[in-house]
Amino acid sequence: MIKESPSVRVENELHVITLRQEVRQVARSLGLELTQQARITAAISAVARALIANNLHAIFQVHVYQDANPPRLAITCTSNYPDTITSDRIEKLERMFHVGEARLLVDEVALSINNTAAVLTMNILLERHNKS
Repeated sequence: MIKESPSVRVENELHVITLRQEVRQVARSLGLELTQQARITAAISAVARALIANNLHAIFQVHVYQDANPPRLAITCTSNYPDTITSDRIEKLERMFHVGEARLLVDEVALSINNTAAVLTMNILLERHNKS
């Protein structure tokens, strides 16, 4: 079963706060510990603020994949990119999205390109982090 929360458009700091609250609420409802909730919100904050600093906006979506193997919480960030995205620009995008910082905070991070959009997906594996 896939559960999806409403998408959050991030263009300014107020939107970052709204996004953090939404993600924390979903993580809490899944039984994730406070430390894991903090790591998730730190990762999305770093990405969102980096995009704002680069004058970009993004749509963040929160999905819960309980029937996946392993079950996971996925946060997807889709941002339009002003230049044509090619594979040689992926390194620049990784720096722009603060992918390295996100990798330190969540279980899996993937950055992909789709025409003029960059898509960053951050996964938190639920069976690893659920409270007992």
